[in-house]
Amino acid sequence: MADTCTGAPVNVFVKKGTPLTATVRPVVMATCVDATYAATVRVYLSVGTHRVATLPTLSLRDIQTSRAYTVIHVSAGTRAAAARYGRRTGHRYADLKFVVHATVQSTGQEAFARRWYGLDSYLRLPRAKR
Repeated sequence: MADTCTGAPVNVFVKKGTPLTATVRPVVMATCVDATYAATVRVYLSVGTHRVATLPTLSLRDIQTSRAYTVIHVSAGTRAAAARYGRRTGHRYADLKFVVHATVQSTGQEAFARRWYGLDSYLRLPRAKR
């Protein structure tokens, strides 16, 4: 584990207020300059406390301190289900939870004390059709 890193070595996030569309482009970047990281990211879409969908797992390599983007595809059915639930419960935002497992790419060692850690981003829900 790197000596200069005190927090999560890999961040995955979406700017708040980004609309929930067919493709979501989260930013992926390392917070520590001493290593290049690899990460496995599980992605969950929730509205309130209700998990709407588990999105495809991302396998990322060559993560450095410069910003990089990846693409998450969200089906029309998933977007519609999130919008319907949000409309029914009065929620305007969906929670995109990234559960990250980061390793140092060169050695394969754990990059953080906790094996898995979660990062949340909030997406604006589309309007549900009546």
